[in-house]
Amino acid sequence: MCLCANKCGGKCKAAGLFLLRLALATIFLYTGYNKLGPGHDGAVAMFNSLGFGAPEFWAYFVGLAEVVGGLMLLLGVYVCYAAAWLAVIMVVALLTVHRAGPFMGMFAPIAMIGGLFALMG
Repeated sequence: MCLCANKCGGKCKAAGLFLLRLALATIFLYTGYNKLGPGHDGAVAMFNSLGFGAPEFWAYFVGLAEVVGGLMLLLGVYVCYAAAWLAVIMVVALLTVHRAGPFMGMFAPIAMIGGLFALMG
């Protein structure tokens, strides 16, 4: 429930969801672009070190999924589907990349998953 629903007619909720979409889109566009472009070799090395077969494929696949999903969030097109797919990517990242590190290293992915679930709702 929007705290100011009586005063703003639900515009607070719409503005909050737009800002959430904008923030998550920025993150996914940046990380996806990095996997496809300047950080591609690092992404391939990361997928290889995690034991993913065909790490080159996974770097391109995940990078493209993040860029397309980020654009969908940014433009507000099929947001629920984009958020669901990006949430799957983040859960896999949480269970593979971030689980080996300190618990504090999991805070950002957990927050992003929460934001994506909010967009799915």
